[in-house]
Amino acid sequence: MNKPTTVETNPVHPREIVVACLHYHGACCELASVAGTAVQAAARELCDGFGDGEAFAEACAVDPDCFWDWSHVRDSSEGAIRRASGYLVDVLARSGEICDALDRIRAARKVSA
Repeated sequence: MNKPTTVETNPVHPREIVVACLHYHGACCELASVAGTAVQAAARELCDGFGDGEAFAEACAVDPDCFWDWSHVRDSSEGAIRRASGYLVDVLARSGEICDALDRIRAARKVSA
């Protein structure tokens, strides 16, 4: 019988990935693959805390800082969080940093517990 892997026994929730990569105190925010403005912007565009599509664009036209406002990410729907998480996992996987990222997220759980 095969021994279960860490991924199977200690899964990481999509919201954990998004927080770890996009929050300025996140466990993964300094990893090279997700630290860049382009990746941050692309992931935030997938979020919908201030509305999606036109609603978000209109809010940012009035206040350009809203794009970087954490509550836009924090208040996003589960579907938007899954989309942003999927994008971030893909970026991390292509850069070879996915294992490091998952280890950092799991380690952060222990610190905050």
